[in-house]
Amino acid sequence: MAGGALPARGVRLRVSATLTVVAALFLLAGAQPARAEETAEGCPKVLLYFARGSSQTMAETTSGFGRPGQELLEALEQRYEPGVVGTMADAYPAVPALSVFNGRYFPSAENGAQAAVYNSEDLSLLCPSSWLVLGGYSQGAQAIRTALATIDEVARERIAAVVLFGDPYFDPAEPNVVALSSFDPGGGRLHRGSLRNMFPSRAPRIGAQWQGRVFSWCHARDAVCQTTGGTASHYTYAQDAGEAAASIVKRLGEVGLAPELLKGGESLAVPYRVRGTCLGGTCGLAVWSGPGTSAFGTVGAVHEGQRLSVLCQVRGQRMLGPSARPSAIWDRLASGGFVSDLYLNTPAVGRFSSTLARCTGLSVGAASGTAK
Repeated sequence: MAGGALPARGVRLRVSATLTVVAALFLLAGAQPARAEETAEGCPKVLLYFARGSSQTMAETTSGFGRPGQELLEALEQRYEPGVVGTMADAYPAVPALSVFNGRYFPSAENGAQAAVYNSEDLSLLCPSSWLVLGGYSQGAQAIRTALATIDEVARERIAAVVLFGDPYFDPAEPNVVALSSFDPGGGRLHRGSLRNMFPSRAPRIGAQWQGRVFSWCHARDAVCQTTGGTASHYTYAQDAGEAAASIVKRLGEVGLAPELLKGGESLAVPYRVRGTCLGGTCGLAVWSGPGTSAFGTVGAVHEGQRLSVLCQVRGQRMLGPSARPSAIWDRLASGGFVSDLYLNTPAVGRFSSTLARCTGLSVGAASGTAK
């Protein structure tokens, strides 16, 4: 296990290898054991296990995760104190996607799934006080999804969250998965993953026992997870790393990870962009001192396309967007002030987004009005 890499052929870790495993986790966490945040077993509090995408090599990134796995790790490390997050990479072959036509692709993905099952189960024994987070991109997402069907109950109880990017088995209507990003929610084969359409009998469903723990990012016109479109948007999931990290942080808080391990402040914010303001002819959005335009004053303005860091959401004054869409949800910015959620590209419109925290202790405006 040089460098902390997992066995490449799904070889199962042995409980007797505890010290070697823990040392590898510390090395990959970028922290010295003496100052790391450890569990009683000497393990990091959080273990991020990630399977890279097709054709990516483990040497491409320091974590062995490929991209966007590396960006996800960095986003988590920005939110937690040093040494809280340890890592292990799924060392499966990750053969090129076109290998689906020569018989090599599915054995590769199944190898990754087997390694994920074995290592998740063994890590839950080696580090029973740690919380596991599983993730994967493209073929790696397929491997992690497949693994969920057979991971034993002991390991399942220690898995706080699962994040998938560009899953070829994606289905926007799947009930036990939180589907996120710009995917087309339309029904039918055109908006499901390419491999779910090509090989429906192979596509594993995620069971109810995982409800609330599985988050899947799929971009519109990504031919891997939506069948239609091309491959350009399939290589842009690094932009979702911040939102994915926020989902993980929220889940870890729900399962009881100590909040004092967080760095706090703006590091907990999730980045989103201003969109839709030009439809009203202004290409700008007012920032208010509270969640409404009637009871609060303006404290600034932002422009179309600007990237904003959102700390939390609150229900406030009901607003109407330029297309007459109503929403009473307001976003509190890390830089100060509030903007109507109608004009940010958060996952939901008219309701709270599952990836963002709820603001507490805030008063709200009462009357209706325009959002800008």
